[in-house]
Amino acid sequence: MSLAATQRRQSGKSASSKRLSSQAASKQRGLEVSASVDLEALEHRLRREFDLENKYGPVTGMTRMERWERAQRMGLEPPAWVRDSIAQQGTDSAINAHLFTKAA
Repeated sequence: MSLAATQRRQSGKSASSKRLSSQAASKQRGLEVSASVDLEALEHRLRREFDLENKYGPVTGMTRMERWERAQRMGLEPPAWVRDSIAQQGTDSAINAHLFTKAA
C-alpha cells in the first residue's frame, strides 16, 4: 500500500472517529440538560417537603428563610441545604417563598 493510500485511510478513520466523538458529546450534553432538569425537580420537591414538615413550626406569614432561621434559633436543626439554596438564589427569589404563597 502506498503512503498516500495509508494517509487517506487513516484520515478517513479520524474523520469517522471525530463524528463519533461529536455524537457522544452531544448525547452527553443532552444528559447534562436532563440531569439539571431532574435536579431542579428534586430540589423543588425537597423545598416542598421542608414547607410541609410540621416540626419546624407554622409556615404561613413568613418566608422560607425566616422559618429556617426561627427553627435554627429553636434548636430544631433544619436542613442546611434550604438556607444554602435560598442564599444562592437570593432572598428576593421565588425559592424563598413558601409553598402556600399565592402566585402573583
